[in-house]
Formats: sequence, structure tokens, C-alpha cells
Amino acid sequence: MAKPLTDRAVEIDDGLLRANILLVLTVVGSVLGFATSVFAARLLGTDEFEDYAVAVATLGLLTTISEAGVGKYAMKVLPRYRLKKRWGRLSGYYRYSAVSVLLISVALAVVMLISQWRKGGPFTSHPAAIAALFLPLTALSGVGIDLLMANRMSVFGSLVSRFLIPGSSLAVLVYLWTRGETLNSMQGVAIYGLGSALGAILCWGVLIGITDSTIRQSKPVYRTRVWMSQGFYFAVSGFLGASLFRLPIIAMEMLPIAETQVAYFAAASEIGLQVLLLSKSTDKLYQPQMSVLVQQRDIDRARQMSWKRHLFIGSLCAIFMTVVIVFGRWILRLYGDAYVAGYPALCLVSAGGCVTAYWSLAPAYLRFVNFNRFVIACEAVAAIALLGLTAVLAPMAGATGTAAAFLVVISALTIFFAITASRHLYRPVK
Repeated sequence: MAKPLTDRAVEIDDGLLRANILLVLTVVGSVLGFATSVFAARLLGTDEFEDYAVAVATLGLLTTISEAGVGKYAMKVLPRYRLKKRWGRLSGYYRYSAVSVLLISVALAVVMLISQWRKGGPFTSHPAAIAALFLPLTALSGVGIDLLMANRMSVFGSLVSRFLIPGSSLAVLVYLWTRGETLNSMQGVAIYGLGSALGAILCWGVLIGITDSTIRQSKPVYRTRVWMSQGFYFAVSGFLGASLFRLPIIAMEMLPIAETQVAYFAAASEIGLQVLLLSKSTDKLYQPQMSVLVQQRDIDRARQMSWKRHLFIGSLCAIFMTVVIVFGRWILRLYGDAYVAGYPALCLVSAGGCVTAYWSLAPAYLRFVNFNRFVIACEAVAAIALLGLTAVLAPMAGATGTAAAFLVVISALTIFFAITASRHLYRPVK
């Protein structure tokens, strides 16, 4: 006779069910994001698409700074506040998150706009100025999604991040395509920012709606100094981690490389890093669980969760690489016939993305067990190494050289994190 499922088994099975739901949503989001990139490339042309890609990469980095680590830190602290029924701290953290993100993002946006104005006019000189206008809403959207995830609303958060945000931008691009319109890079960035604006409104509206009366009626308790210091580590780590995926494009823009090579690498990155969406979605499901398990020192369940996640993500990575190798040229041709030249770069970037996706929970685990400075130091060294290697290889081999630099650096960093996290997790419990 089959044994009844224990409470732990039921919880893990429920986690796998939600992971599968998130997988479906992420696949849909990947298709929408890819389609958005393809239509943008078609409407913009190679030269304008290069400017668009650099502006979007810059917006991504500044968004990470603007979020100030509050969303990532929420994955660790909010589940613990709920576990201990500290409703005042929950209420205080929501308010702290909104205010801090708005202050930082608006300040950065003003600096960007002034910088563009001094170059000759913020709305005529560069699409980065348009990106600055959307920075506060993009940052609020990202933090709002993280707060939903921290409240175990992983499916709804994924609906917003994987469906609403790319889908709204794609709808506008498809409409313009059917009308035979063309775009410049500034218009493209504005359409890209549209989805984040809608995401910010929806996420924070839902957060207000799900906040029950117990939390609303509790007097907000602020631990601003603690939240700022801890959030700082998550912010710096998040920025450095994001820079590893954004810096290559920005660095290529500054190097003596043909604009077409930058466009080829941008397309290869857009496709090859889609696999990271799979790991990010499932990570935001597992991270709140991990926070509680680390707090409770339940090492057996943490190991079991880690093993099941590796099996799940590893299978997806194998399928993804097979698709890239077999159909990569055909996929690139959707951007335009010239983009097929980026196939070697696509394979290299995809391999680096799969390595990162498979072990993506390792740096999060290290942060949860207070290896913050260690993670930041490693990511800083990796970012410097990536810039240096890109500066050497990109002028020699264009998009392929940049992709090779990315693969070497990101794989070395990720594997090192995985080894360190494994040693800590599997060390004997005293």
C-alpha cells in the first residue's frame, strides 16, 4: 500500500506544480520577448537597433541601481516577518520600498536628462534620454514584481513580468508593422518602456489590494538602517550581476567595432539569454522557501529542494541548447538575413546562459547565509575581467569574440559560486 504523503512532500510537490506553471508562463514570456525584439529590429533597421539595444541595456543597469536591493532583500526578509507575525515591519517595509525606489530612480533620471541636455537637447540627441523618463516606472515595476513573489504570488508576478510587460510593447509594434510604419531608436525605447509603466501600476495596485486589515491597521515599524545596509549588499550584488549581461553591449559601443557587430551580438544575447528567464522565474518561487529553511536550519529539506530544482532546470537547459544549435540560424534570420552572421555568438552566449541558469540559486543561497561581501567581491572581479577580455577579443572577432569573453567569465564565476555554496550546504551540521 502506498504511503500517504507527508506535509513536507506535499509542500515540495506543490512547489513543483507551481514551477511547472511558471515554466509555461516563462515560455510564453520568452516568445513574446523574442517577438518584441524581432519586430523592433525589423522596424528600426540595423543602425537604429544598435542604438536601441544600448539604451535598453543602460536602462536595465540603472533600474538595478534604482531598485536599491529592496526587492531582492524582500525575498529573504518578508517570509520571515510573516512567519513571526511581525505585521508592523511588513507594513513599514512596503512603504520603505516605494519611497526609496522613487527617490533614487527620479534622482538618476534627472542626472541622465541633464547630461543629455548638456550634449544638445535631451529629446533630440540620444534614446538614453527617453529611457530616463521611464526609469522610475521601470524600477517600481521590478520591485513590485519582487514583492509579489516574496508574498508567494509567484504565478501572478510571472503573469505581469512575462506576459503583460512584453505583450503590451509587442502589441504596439505589431500594430505599427501592419501599418507599414518605421521607427527611430527613441520611439523604440518609448514603446519598450510602455510595458513597465503598465506593470508598475498593476503590481502596486495588487499589493495594496492583498494587504489585509491586520497589516494595514498595524503601526508601521521601520528598520531603515538595517534595511539600507542589507539592501546595499543586494543592490551592489544585483548591479554587478546584471552588469555581466549588459556590459558587453555597452563596451562594444565604446570600442572600435562596426555597428553591425554590436547589433549581431544584441540579437544573439536577446535569444541566448532567454534561458535565464526560466531560472529567474523558478528562483523567485524557491527563494522565499529557501529563506525560511535557512532560518529554521532545515538542511535536509534545503538539499532536497536543491536537487529537485537542478533536475528540473537541467532538463530545460538541455532542450534549450538543442533548439539553439539546430534552429539558431533560422531564428536569427527572423531579425534579418544579415543577422545569421551572429550564429557563433548565439551558441556561445546560450552556453553561458545555460551554465548560469543551472546554478543561478547558488549566489542567492550565499547571500542568504551572509556571504554578501564574498559574492560582491567575486562579481566585481568578474565584471573587470569581462571588460578586459571583451576589450581584447571584441576588436579581433567582433560579436563572436565578445560572446567568447562572456562565456569564459560567466561560467567561471557561476561554477565557483556553485562549488562554494555546495561546500557550505553539505558541510556537517554541528
